[in-house]
Amino acid sequence: PLGKLVPDYSLYAGSTRTAVVEVKLGIRGIQRGNNWVGPDLDQLRKYCAIAGVPGLLVDSNRIVAFEADTAEPVALYERSRLTPADLARIRRHLFPATAPRGSG
Repeated sequence: PLGKLVPDYSLYAGSTRTAVVEVKLGIRGIQRGNNWVGPDLDQLRKYCAIAGVPGLLVDSNRIVAFEADTAEPVALYERSRLTPADLARIRRHLFPATAPRGSG
C-alpha cells in the first residue's frame, strides 16, 4: 500500500520498491498531443509520485510507461507487437538498477 492507496502491483528488487503497475481492461483516457489524460492515467501518476518510482499502465491492448514525476508517457507499447527489445526496455524501466547491461 501507499498510505490509503493500493496499486494493483508493486515491484521490488529485494526490499526496495522499484515500480508500480496498474492494470485495466481498457484504459479510460485520451491522448492529447504527447500527453494522456483521464482517470486511469491520473491514478497511476499519483501512485508513481507518492512512491517516487516509475510505473506502467497496462490494458488488454497497450502498455504505457511513466516516470515518477512526468505527465507525459516515456513509452507506449502495443501488446500484440511487443518485441524482445521492447521487453528489455520495459524491464529496464521497472528495474533500472538490476537490468543486465546490453539487454536491448
